[in-house]
Amino acid sequence: MPLTLEVAEGTPEALARTAAKEAVLGIGVGGDDERLVLILAAAPAQPYLTAPAGEARSFAQNAARVAARRPLR
Repeated sequence: MPLTLEVAEGTPEALARTAAKEAVLGIGVGGDDERLVLILAAAPAQPYLTAPAGEARSFAQNAARVAARRPLR
């Protein structure tokens, strides 16, 4: 899976929206020390997934499922 990591300032939603626009797969993830957000370029108005930063592992597993077009847990 193609991956680019960038450090930037902004809200998790704004970061994810920007990442989704630039991503090959159209999936963007943004976060801060409190929240993680996944946004799809096809539906940038609302986050597709959100989670507290402390649940990063399960968030990442679900993000991988979105990329693989598999059902969420």
